[in-house]
Amino acid sequence: MERYREAEAIVSTRTRGLGPKLSTLSDDLMLTVLGCLDGKDLARFSGASRAAYVMANHADLWRSLVLGTMEDRMKFDEVKGSWRHTWLQSARPAGWEACPRHVPIQVRGIYSDALYKPWACANLSAPEHWLRTCSIPRVAAEDLSVERFEREFEVPNRPVIITGLASKWPAMNCWSPADLERRFGDRTFVAGGFRLTMGEYIRYAAVAQDDQPLYLFDRRSMTTAPELLEEYTVPPYFAEERDCFTALGEHRPARRWLIVGPDRSGSTFHKDPNSTCAWNAVAHGRKRWIMYPPDTAPPGVHATDDGMEVAAPIALTEWLLDFYAAAAAERAKSVRAATRAAAAAAAAAAASPKATAPASSAAAQPDAKRHCGEEEAAPASVTAAAYPLEATCEKGEIMFVPRGWWHTAVNIGAAVAVTQNYVPPCGAWHAWRFMLDKTDQVTGVPCEEAKLMGARFAAAMKEKMPKVWRAVEAKQAEAEATFEANTRVRVAKRWLDAVRPGAAAHGTPRVDTVSTGGAAGSSALPGASPFGFGFGAPAAAAPAPAGASPFG
Repeated sequence: MERYREAEAIVSTRTRGLGPKLSTLSDDLMLTVLGCLDGKDLARFSGASRAAYVMANHADLWRSLVLGTMEDRMKFDEVKGSWRHTWLQSARPAGWEACPRHVPIQVRGIYSDALYKPWACANLSAPEHWLRTCSIPRVAAEDLSVERFEREFEVPNRPVIITGLASKWPAMNCWSPADLERRFGDRTFVAGGFRLTMGEYIRYAAVAQDDQPLYLFDRRSMTTAPELLEEYTVPPYFAEERDCFTALGEHRPARRWLIVGPDRSGSTFHKDPNSTCAWNAVAHGRKRWIMYPPDTAPPGVHATDDGMEVAAPIALTEWLLDFYAAAAAERAKSVRAATRAAAAAAAAAAASPKATAPASSAAAQPDAKRHCGEEEAAPASVTAAAYPLEATCEKGEIMFVPRGWWHTAVNIGAAVAVTQNYVPPCGAWHAWRFMLDKTDQVTGVPCEEAKLMGARFAAAMKEKMPKVWRAVEAKQAEAEATFEANTRVRVAKRWLDAVRPGAAAHGTPRVDTVSTGGAAGSSALPGASPFGFGFGAPAAAAPAPAGASPFG
């Protein structure tokens, strides 16, 4: 009876407060309607009732007003991080006294998922058990030659964290948020799609309480602050002589970004553009990475077959709340099962008189124990095959992001990083096919040039990197031969089924498609490429033999 009266009070509070017409709207629709009001009308509405007060003080409404109408003159509230107070201070006429600070009123009897979810996301903190999992190998730069990096990570298309290299950069000592504000406070950057001065952004980030904090991810940052280019060095693994996009000269797509963000900010799940690889070096703070291979979309993330559209939770913290626990549980289950299987295989091998001890993987991950928790007892081959792959990238460490991998990076505390995209020799064919087949998804260049990039890349590679281009042509010839062979087999199979409809039932040998590295069974028409690479979930490529590089 008590619960019934409480539920009745909740309904009556909302109904009386919003009136007979507005109360029929869902909370989501009500917030959409309020989003059409200007600041003055929204403030007036908040005084109508308790329910109106709660709805009209939703932070996202005031954030949209501030960023949509006054980003060029925004003075963010540095005391409590209130978008409402920021609007009131910025919108008051000249000569008026400063607005008194709003003291929130505690209202009982209002319950709303639409209001609670953003609040929960805005107050989410990373649990320690989440940060313990480490399934991405760490390798010290002094033990990692370019040849070994190419053989063990670049060609197999696997992620790795490189330690002991970026820690020597000058950026490690002068890229903190306070340093950036002091040095570039009056220069304008793009954060979350809005233009803000670095000083205003740093002041916002220091007190941000948003469920989706603004994330400074500006491709023109190195032009706005060219001093930054002198304070880090591109690692030898990603040097210009190994970057095939260097051949494009001034026509190459955008490639480098300064990244700054407060706690809980970051990029939502995505694949890097133009079928490129990337590296990301942390200069301040730390980042938590979650990664899935190209053919495994993260839970809650849905891409169209061509990768043109991706549907995902709006906020990164929303994905962590709704999907991470299930993903982590599934991963733990896979690790336990694989560990038991590995132990059984090891026991069987030990019983064999010809058994030899397996090589230890500890040398490949000298720093792993410091970062890993529950999974450190599992063999590296086990944890590397269970998804998602996860790790925390510390200050001075570099994450290698392979081509086509789904990934997200969330800041644990305030963080500053630099990232660049590149195309290694082993990825030249993939980038070329992407620019030919998916011209509507080519990014980082003017729209009118997107359709020209495939042909332009081919011409530049022939002239400046002929050895790599010969390997690209050989791979293309192999792919075309595979496609033609599979087409002939499918035609023969259809003919056999037509003239002998009962053949399959009488034991006639099955006709299989041929696979020599292409997309077996593809239904693409002759003349069209059956091989697509981009933001969708393409078929997994066959792994390259260990130690072999098709590009010599």
